[in-house]
Amino acid sequence: SGVAGRARGGGGGGGGEPQKAGFTAVKRASTFAENKKLWGPKGQKLMESQAWPTHAFWENLILGQGMDTDSAITVLPYIVQATQEGLVIAYPSVASSASQSMNAFDLDAEGIRFEALTKTYRSIVGYSELGVDIAWSFNDGHPDNSEQEIVSSTSLVQGDPYVTMNIGAQAGFRLSSEQTMILVSRGDNKKGTEPQACDPNAKKRISTVTGSVFDVYLSQSDHTYRLYTFPGTTITCPYPKDVNHTKTTLTANGFEGTVRLALHNNCTTGLGKHCFLPSGLPSPMPTSPEFQNYLDAQSHVQLKGGHVSWAASSSSPSMEVSLQYEYTQIQPSKTTSPPPMILLLPHQVSAGALDHGERIPGSHRSMIGPQIPIVGSEIRMTLPMPDNIWGDQRPLKDIKVVQEGLDHDKDYDLMYQWKKGVGDPYNAGKLNARIGRLALIANQLNETEVTESFLDKLEEYQGLWLSGKSPNPLVYDEDMGGVVSCGCNFDSCEGKCTPHCANGGKDQTKNCPTLGPGAFSAGFDFGNGYYNDHHFHYGYHLYATAVLARFRPKFIEKYKQAISLLVRDVANPNAGDKHFPMFRHMDFYIGHSWAGGVYRSFANGRNQESTSEAVNCWYAIALLGDATGDKALYEVGMTLLAMEVHGAQTYWQNINGTSHYDPVFADNGVTGILWSNLAQFQTWFGLFTWAVNGIQMLPFTPISEYLIQPAWVKQQIKGFTKACSESAPCKSDGWSPLVCMALAMIDQDQALKCTR
Repeated sequence: SGVAGRARGGGGGGGGEPQKAGFTAVKRASTFAENKKLWGPKGQKLMESQAWPTHAFWENLILGQGMDTDSAITVLPYIVQATQEGLVIAYPSVASSASQSMNAFDLDAEGIRFEALTKTYRSIVGYSELGVDIAWSFNDGHPDNSEQEIVSSTSLVQGDPYVTMNIGAQAGFRLSSEQTMILVSRGDNKKGTEPQACDPNAKKRISTVTGSVFDVYLSQSDHTYRLYTFPGTTITCPYPKDVNHTKTTLTANGFEGTVRLALHNNCTTGLGKHCFLPSGLPSPMPTSPEFQNYLDAQSHVQLKGGHVSWAASSSSPSMEVSLQYEYTQIQPSKTTSPPPMILLLPHQVSAGALDHGERIPGSHRSMIGPQIPIVGSEIRMTLPMPDNIWGDQRPLKDIKVVQEGLDHDKDYDLMYQWKKGVGDPYNAGKLNARIGRLALIANQLNETEVTESFLDKLEEYQGLWLSGKSPNPLVYDEDMGGVVSCGCNFDSCEGKCTPHCANGGKDQTKNCPTLGPGAFSAGFDFGNGYYNDHHFHYGYHLYATAVLARFRPKFIEKYKQAISLLVRDVANPNAGDKHFPMFRHMDFYIGHSWAGGVYRSFANGRNQESTSEAVNCWYAIALLGDATGDKALYEVGMTLLAMEVHGAQTYWQNINGTSHYDPVFADNGVTGILWSNLAQFQTWFGLFTWAVNGIQMLPFTPISEYLIQPAWVKQQIKGFTKACSESAPCKSDGWSPLVCMALAMIDQDQALKCTR
C-alpha cells in the first residue's frame, strides 16, 4: 500500500481556531440546553469537551425526546431503543411496495426490554466510528449528579449479532415483553444437560430455571433469541395471570456480570407473518447447527467499538478501507481470544470483505439486503478509484460542439444578489461551482482569456464567502462545533430596491435566523444551521475553491484557514480536533453518507437523498488536495469518494438482477431517499420520476462517469426521458438538460441531438 491514514490521528483538514479565519463565533438558541440533557449526567463532560457528532448512526439518542420509540436507532441487525432504564430490542421484518421498502418493527408490541433491577439515569459515555457506549447510573433523584455509581452499561456496535449488557453492583436484570416468552435453559450448554423450561403453556410449571445459556422464544413474533450469562444465573419465571395477558417478565435477582442476547431463528415455527417472504428476499435465517455452534463459540468475545483506516494501493487505482473492530474476551482463558463474529452488508461483500474472514452459514435480513456473518476482526474493502480526476474519462467526440457551447457561455455571470452574497450558501455554491467548471472547460480548450475572466469572477465571488463578509456570513457554532450560515432575510422591496439581507448590520451574528428554535429556523437556508446537507452545500464551494487552487495559488494562501474550516466541517479525519466532529457525514459501516441534520429525531432514522451531490463534495476535497500538493487531504477525499460511489451504486442505482432490495421496489430502478429503515421512490420536493432519477445525477462533472453506471443509464433513460417530456416543471425548472447529459454516458450522438 501507499500512504495510509487512520481516523483517530490526522492527515488532511488542518487545524486551528475558527475565529482566526474571520468566522464569528456564535451560540445557539436557549432551547439547545434541552438537547444537552439527553447526553445524561455522565455524558455532559464528554459532550462539552468535543464537537457534537451531528450525523452518527446513533444520533436519535440525543435528538427529540431521545428515549421514545421515535428515537430508536438502527444497529443492524436490530432496532434498539435506549430508555432511562435500559434497552428495548426488536428484530425487523421487511415490508415493501412499489413506492418504498422498509425495516418494519414495533418496539412496543414486539420488543424485548433488557434492564437492570433498579431505577437509573441514562448517559452517553463514549463513541467511536462504529459504536456508541451507554451507561446507566443510580437514580438518586438528582439528574445532574454525575458521581453516582454505574449500574449497567452497553456498547452498541454496528454489525454486532449480539446485544450486550454489563451489570454491576449486584443490580440483577430482567427481560420483559408484551409477547409471551418461553425460556428454556440449556444449562451450561454441554451435552447431556437436561433443559429446563419456563413455559406458561406447560402442564407443570416451574418457578425458576438455572444455567448460563438459555433460549428465549417470543411466541407472537416467532423469534428465538439465545441468552448468555457470564457467570451462570438463576432466572425466576412469573407467569401471566390468565390467557388474556401475554406480557412476560423474566428476572435474575442479584446478578452481576455480562448478559448477551443474539437472535438465532427469526422463524421458529414458520408461522410468523414475516416468514412468508416475497420472492427474491433472503431466506429466513437458518437454525443450522453450524450457525448455533458459532454463536455459542463466539459468545464470550464482545465487540466494544472500532475505527477506520485507509490506504491508497500502489499496484492499482484503488483505495483499501478497513473497519477495525475493538473487542474483549468476557471470560479470559489461557488460550488466545478468538476474533469476534461480525455481519457484512451487501456493499462490503461486493468489495471483497469475504476474503478477510471465515464465512459462517446463515444470514440476517434487512431491507437493503442480507447480512452475512463472518468470524474476523475487520471488514476490509477494496474500492476502485479513477486515474484522472480533473479531466474527461473518455476522449471528446466532437470538440467543435464544446467550443460552440463555450462561445455561447463565455460571458456568463451571476445576478447581482449572488455576486454580493445575498442569498443562501447552497445556491451560491452551485453558481460559483458552475463558473469554476466553465473555467476548466475554457482551459481545456486553450481559451486563456476566457479562462482568466472566469477565474477573476470566481476569486471575487468565492472570496466573499471565505472572508466571512458575505451579507449572509458563515459563522462558527460554538455549541455544536461547525461552520453554519447565519441566514439572510432576503428583501428586494418587490423589485423596488437593491436586493439585500434585511437582517444585516453590525449585530447580525448576534441573532442568526438559522440558529433559532423551531421549524422556521430549522428550514432556513435549507437547514444549514441545523446541519442539514453540509456536504452538499460546502461541496460546491470546495469545488470552486479547488479550481482556484489549481490556477491561483495566492488566493488559496490568503484564505487557507477558512478553506480548512470548510474541509474540517464535512471531512475532518482527526479525532483530536475539538472544533469539529470526525467525518461528520460518512457512515463507514453503512457505506455512504447521511445528510439529515439535528432538528428532530425520526423513527426511520438517518437519511440521504442526493448521492451525486455527496460525491461532488468528496471529489472537490480530492481535487483540492491534488491542486495544493496535500497528499493526506487528497487521500481523505479519495477515500470518501470511493466509499460514496460504491454505496450509491449498491443502494441507489438499482440495476435489474443485481439489486438487493425486494423486487417490487427494486423495479423502480432508483432509490430517491434512503433512510436507516426506509427506502423511498421519491424526493423531498415531489414524486416525479424525472426528479428521482435526476437528483442522483447532478452535478455533472468529469467524476460523473465514475459514479453513474452505463448499465443503470440504459435501464433508466427511457422512463427518465418520457417523464421529463411530459412534465412542464422538468423543462421550466432546468431538469431537462440532465436527460441529455445522462444520454452522453451511453450514446454521444443521441446526446448531441438531445441538446439541440
